[in-house]
Amino acid sequence: MSRTPLSRSLARPFTRAVALRSVALALSTCLSLTACTVGPNFKPDRIKVPDAFVEQPRPATADALAQSAADMKDWWAQFHDPMLNELVEQAIKGNYDLQIASQHIIAERAVRRQAQSAWYPQLDVAAGGGDDRYSINVDNWPLRPGNTANRPEASVLTYGARASWEV
Repeated sequence: MSRTPLSRSLARPFTRAVALRSVALALSTCLSLTACTVGPNFKPDRIKVPDAFVEQPRPATADALAQSAADMKDWWAQFHDPMLNELVEQAIKGNYDLQIASQHIIAERAVRRQAQSAWYPQLDVAAGGGDDRYSINVDNWPLRPGNTANRPEASVLTYGARASWEV
């Protein structure tokens, strides 16, 4: 295995294409750098900020805030453009993110109401009834061996009420 010096292995032959690329790169770099400078007669614009603004501040009363909210509700209507009105209505109807958010709010309110309902007394009332039939072959009450009961059936009636609340 023959070893070549690193400088010889990385050297490329100098061709006309390499020379043209080098000149093009140097020229484009110079043009790019000179394009960023301004001329000697350049004067930046001076913007005069007004001493006072025309609009007077309004008091933040409840009526003023309600009026401001009402004005902003249909802000696009001030353009008097029926096409814009239709597009905004379509966007509101088709905005599933807002519809999903409103459904989340409704669901959270229901969860809150359910949690708050535990603060109030809870009443449960239950009633039931039926007939039971006891086997004479099993040691069940009331027909134990030796018992003289003559009816293996019994009517059952249950009822009750319960009140509970959280403290």
